[in-house]
Amino acid sequence: MQDSVLAIETAKGLVGVESPAFTKDFQVWTNYLNGLEKPLNVVIFSNHPSAGLNAGEAWYGNTQTYASKNAQQPMQAGATKAIVDGLIPVYGKDFDASWAKIIQTLPLGKSNIASVTVDVQEDGAGNIIYFPELKAAYIHMLGADTHSILAGAQHCDQFIAQLQQMKKSGVELIFSSHHAPEGASALDTKIAYVQAVKNIAQNSADKQSFIVAVKAKYPKLAGEQYLEMTANAFYATK
Repeated sequence: MQDSVLAIETAKGLVGVESPAFTKDFQVWTNYLNGLEKPLNVVIFSNHPSAGLNAGEAWYGNTQTYASKNAQQPMQAGATKAIVDGLIPVYGKDFDASWAKIIQTLPLGKSNIASVTVDVQEDGAGNIIYFPELKAAYIHMLGADTHSILAGAQHCDQFIAQLQQMKKSGVELIFSSHHAPEGASALDTKIAYVQAVKNIAQNSADKQSFIVAVKAKYPKLAGEQYLEMTANAFYATK
């Protein structure tokens, strides 16, 4: 799943964003952070709230944890929890299903978290987190070379609006949980893709013809399972 995590380094310490999802990665991530020889001051969770429990201790120790209200609810009884529950039987013991204990509620809008300026915006079951001083942002999924999970025409419009807002913000680097960091050009590529998928859906009679048409237009994109999920969403009642 190209599971990725992020840490912002300042003179005073580290701010982590998200958590690994697979048991083999927790020690790797912890070793990397320890190698920076700075304290981990805060961990912000949005869509990946794994605690990585080992012998009763979370990977982040006693570090303060943050999540916004709109991210916490799906973790407890919504989309995030449903996705995690669905992955448990797929990956078994390799997948970490322990949940982080959220200590602080992350406010929407601009704030300073452990000497890092963040601008937190809603994004469905999680958040887009801007780091204005770094001209960077975190979003759960982007991937210019990968299909996207799109839950219908309205979701396409919402996603396009979010990506256009990211462009206006002047971000130059975008981090996500399922792809290597990308430059700003990925935003234009993804906007064009989402609009094309929406148009194809409007002109396709059924799920199979939709999938065939999208693959014909984008034959080299990875993540065909995401395209299948998009097709299921668009044609759920057909």
